[in-house]
Amino acid sequence: MMRLLIFFLFLKAFHAKECYVEPCTRDILFSLDNSINMDSTTNVAEEINFVEKLTANWTLHQNKVRTALFGYLFVNNYQYSSYIDDRTDFQSKLDKLRSQSQGYGLWEGGLSESLDAIYKYYVKGTRAPPRTGVQKRIVVFTSETDPTEFQNSIAPANKITSSGFELSFVSMKAPVSSFAKLTVHKVVQISFKTLKNPPPSSYNTLMNELICFNEDGYTTPAPQTCTTVKASPTTAKPRVTSVATNVPVTDPNIPATRKPKPTKKPVETEAEYMNCSCDPTNLYVNVAFCIDNSAGMQADFTSVQANIHTIVSPMNFDQTDQQSVRVALLTFSDTVQLEIPFDSYNDSYAFIDKMWSLKANDVTDADIAECLRKASEQFEKTNRPTAKNAIVIYSSSYQSGGFDDPKVLANSIKESGIELITIAVVTRNTGDESLQLSQIASPRMNFTTEEFDEVEDVTDALCQVNCFCPNNWIQLTIDNRRFGECYILDTIASNWNTAQRVCSALDNREGFLVFINSNEKRKVVDKAAEKYYERMGLDDILPYHIGLRNMSGIWEWTHVAITDIQYVAWDNMYPKVNAGDCVVAVPNNQTFETIWRNANCNTFDAHSMCMTTTCDTQTYCSFG
Repeated sequence: MMRLLIFFLFLKAFHAKECYVEPCTRDILFSLDNSINMDSTTNVAEEINFVEKLTANWTLHQNKVRTALFGYLFVNNYQYSSYIDDRTDFQSKLDKLRSQSQGYGLWEGGLSESLDAIYKYYVKGTRAPPRTGVQKRIVVFTSETDPTEFQNSIAPANKITSSGFELSFVSMKAPVSSFAKLTVHKVVQISFKTLKNPPPSSYNTLMNELICFNEDGYTTPAPQTCTTVKASPTTAKPRVTSVATNVPVTDPNIPATRKPKPTKKPVETEAEYMNCSCDPTNLYVNVAFCIDNSAGMQADFTSVQANIHTIVSPMNFDQTDQQSVRVALLTFSDTVQLEIPFDSYNDSYAFIDKMWSLKANDVTDADIAECLRKASEQFEKTNRPTAKNAIVIYSSSYQSGGFDDPKVLANSIKESGIELITIAVVTRNTGDESLQLSQIASPRMNFTTEEFDEVEDVTDALCQVNCFCPNNWIQLTIDNRRFGECYILDTIASNWNTAQRVCSALDNREGFLVFINSNEKRKVVDKAAEKYYERMGLDDILPYHIGLRNMSGIWEWTHVAITDIQYVAWDNMYPKVNAGDCVVAVPNNQTFETIWRNANCNTFDAHSMCMTTTCDTQTYCSFG
């Protein structure tokens, strides 16, 4: 405790102070590395611990210090956060990254790819905007050593720094000279060994030389007399979505009529699983927006336009590119108007301009069913068999029961493979009737405008639509949440060594023997086996190979860099010393679930349970 106190006193004495701000008022993005260059998940944990200790005494507040976290290749994906002004929220995100690294290991990727993602999301994008008038810092922790990657990083680094962000690197492997051609503020070298037991000087170097320095045009705050009683914090303002300039907004002085009512709950899982990639710039879906423009929408029609503006802005509308979106827009009151057909525009700007020209009317009726019918008809005209389809409905009303109830039609549309995403527009003059819109939504795809993050929710839902498996593969789905993992059982029995090659040949994206890290996942994998047995008319589950193998006395999963295995499902008395170094899942006649036994890699024949990643925004598939 005394060491920690001395450490913080040392920090306070080392740099200039602003009243009640530690260390200085900045918007700071930390990029954390989970690539295979980190060598082990232990090094990743030390990297996260370093950031945790560095920020332990910071004054996180909407008007003071804000931090964002970008996780590179955690669960083979990008993990984004908005700028955070709450200590508990920041800590929970660090803990999640630590858990993801330990649970799913390291993945292959390069520095240039991470800088491109940072530029798209935090610099060019509008999803996590920095504050105006506040100095912006990006601190990238990297273990990159490849000269080609440093060369490829020149362009994205230039784009970041030319946009008003001060970019610095913490290099954990490469010498500072490796970054010589990159336009950066500063490079600091901190080795893996130093990360484990960093001296106070390393923290101060980052705070004073990478964060709290002043850019041109900024000066050190004038000396202040800080009283012993801090001013009361201001009430946090609700987050708002980005809107076009000169667009009217509702009066902020009129209070909401009731507290927000979330329409969904988070998925709670037993372990970390590979998420579906979610990069809006790489979506390839057909989306039809149905917007209620009846009198009940009032000024909220403008808010809906602002939401859609933010949602579609990063999307690729280029019709010559297969990995792009097609977007249609319909409005409805007592009648339905097709305002923007599919294939109307080749860029998002033209679509957005047309959308902002639309107005609400004075008609009280809102025919949701007719808009659903006309929207579903539009998909027949797109001729894009590789793309999934979704209808996004914004409405302030819902008529339950009777002739106009859209439930029957909605169910038919969902059965045809079209997903329905609903956003209940809750106005000051409407009751809870709009919340009934959730009755027609696809599972986990019902939202309301009372939620602060409905834009993020809709984008996530579209990414879920865009996340699917190759034909005949089973997707990992828990509580109606899709994950980025697919499973299939091969039809021919072989030994374990052959099974590895079988899996890599089944899918052109290099499938591999399945990795199982929880009981709930084991049940999904068993269902993939049952699907095959039912198709073959078999009653019993036969043994199948999984990707666990004994390597020099240590049980390891192939294709997944995990050294500390948390979940196993061994049969009684297994693993046996002389039984073999490979693992098969065999039926348990008492529980009707599979259990694991080790067997000879060359002589024990079983089917191959293969795993691959989903088709999503990271991986384009030429099939629907």
